[in-house]
Amino acid sequence: MGPLVALLTLAAEPLAYPAAIYPDQPLVRPTTAVAPAPAGAEGYGFEEPCPLQPRRSVSISAGGDGQTDCSPALSAALASGADEVVFGPGRFLLRPAAGLSDEWSIVTIADRRGLLIRGQGDATSLVAGDPTRGLLRWVDCQNVALRALRVDYNPLPFTQGRVTAADAAGGSLELAVDPDYPSPAAIAAGPAELGGLYRLQQSADGQIRWPQLSHWSATQPERQAGGTWRLRSNGAGDLQPGDRLIWIARRVAQHAVSFWRCQRVWIDGLTVHASPGTGLLLYSTASVQIRRYADLAPTGSNRLLATNADGTFVHGCRDGLSLTDSSYLGQGDDCVNLHSPAWHGRSLQVLDPQQVVALGEDDFRAGDVLEVMDPAAGRLKGQVTVRTAARERTGSRLTLAPGLDTIGFDPATDRLYNTHLAVPRFRLARNYFGPHRGRTLLLQARDGVIEQNTCENAEGYGLVLSYGGTAWSEGVVPQRVTIRDNLFRNLTNVGLAAVIEIFDGASERHFRDLRIERNTFENPRKMAIRATGVDGLQLVDNRIRTALGRRQTWCDPLWWKVDVAVLLERCGRVELRGLELDDPNLTGAGVWISADCDPGDGVRVSGVRAVLPAGVPPVKDLRP
Repeated sequence: MGPLVALLTLAAEPLAYPAAIYPDQPLVRPTTAVAPAPAGAEGYGFEEPCPLQPRRSVSISAGGDGQTDCSPALSAALASGADEVVFGPGRFLLRPAAGLSDEWSIVTIADRRGLLIRGQGDATSLVAGDPTRGLLRWVDCQNVALRALRVDYNPLPFTQGRVTAADAAGGSLELAVDPDYPSPAAIAAGPAELGGLYRLQQSADGQIRWPQLSHWSATQPERQAGGTWRLRSNGAGDLQPGDRLIWIARRVAQHAVSFWRCQRVWIDGLTVHASPGTGLLLYSTASVQIRRYADLAPTGSNRLLATNADGTFVHGCRDGLSLTDSSYLGQGDDCVNLHSPAWHGRSLQVLDPQQVVALGEDDFRAGDVLEVMDPAAGRLKGQVTVRTAARERTGSRLTLAPGLDTIGFDPATDRLYNTHLAVPRFRLARNYFGPHRGRTLLLQARDGVIEQNTCENAEGYGLVLSYGGTAWSEGVVPQRVTIRDNLFRNLTNVGLAAVIEIFDGASERHFRDLRIERNTFENPRKMAIRATGVDGLQLVDNRIRTALGRRQTWCDPLWWKVDVAVLLERCGRVELRGLELDDPNLTGAGVWISADCDPGDGVRVSGVRAVLPAGVPPVKDLRP
């Protein structure tokens, strides 16, 4: 019997819920530290109140003991024709079942209209009994809502422990697994497409902890006589006894909760404690409202991780997205990623210049505008419009006008992005983003606002505006985005990142009409703002404050050539005014304007108030 088979066989026996991993405590959700401000986001987001008024309700109250398999009860409730399923208080275990499950999720709900699933808030937990699948997947649904419940896993899709020995020459380490966590053998046996080790990093004062990005793998777990596990790992030379490690079994299509091609979705009071992939996936959706979502470990738990991947991954959304009053803490990757998918290579069949088949399950519609990008050269070639769109078995057949030949489309290299799926009219407001691995917000979207959020104590960037290029099938280049009234505190702890990074490596200026105003940056480890290749940028009334010793002042040609707070490169139509800057660490300048920015009024600077070391200029302008 293999380790994975053994794990799933044991799952048929009574499950343990040790208090250190599954504490029975009220959930504490961190909230934004930004004071409320008058609403100013008219036209952004999907703010329509949920209209669902259930007429027939089915209750699932029995079996909430964490042991009873409640999948048959849920299957019967969904088959009953009820438009509301209500879970009572308790832990409701869900295991794969015929007619209910597929390879992606334990529960798949397809082609439903007007369905509400809800619990009793923190008193209700849905527990996934298979750590290799998502829990709840909605497909081709309309007017649906998910409200007031928690999602967790038992067994967890990761393990954690402490390094007891590391042998760099031999390429191995020994790990003492924390009590009651899955064995390394079970993690290694799972069908994970992505996996690896994260070291828990912490600040010098020990107050801030976050999972650190690494490229360390782990294989061949062997149980040792003393109860530890020996792992083969390319990270053995970088690890020391005492290091805290997390080993994940990350999936790419299995997510705790996901919505695929759904329209008009309301999520309120959902909490996700663990996932083999992302916590919440939106795939080619339309009109989504997310309120009071939480992606974090249970309060009082000793878990070092929440979800294995991103907290919320939006792989295409049209007609408005609102994400408000939510909390993120302990993600294995980015907190929130907004983008349109890209079609290229094997995912795009070019039948002729005016007819293509875009493979996959995405929602194309007549009138959608597709943007053509050469990602290797970083060149935006042009746009075409979808005249007709028809779903087929493997994808969508599209007729285009004008033809791809009119803009020099190269099927070997170029990518198509659907701008209507680039999350237009998004709004991210009043959210809390705490310690996690990777980037807090990865934005490859257009026409939106980010306001009144708190982002603090994370490993990497605070907010990245970019596009996937050749590395990821994600886009578009952001345009018409407002970032205002946010607090960015103790970010870029790896020291290799800007808090707000606007960069795509292209030689052209694709970023357009961005506004960054009234934000507070406290103790950025490197730059507060880097803007490269922007046409139309307003930096208004921002405040940057760094305590002595909190900035990394070293420079490197690969990362940063200068030590500055604000860097402008290859920009035009820039207005910077009202900047308050207090940093006793800076060695280069407060604001650095590169020689490749537009001359004269191409960059206008006024009202900079700076407290800096002697000899460090508030503004250094290298333009001729």
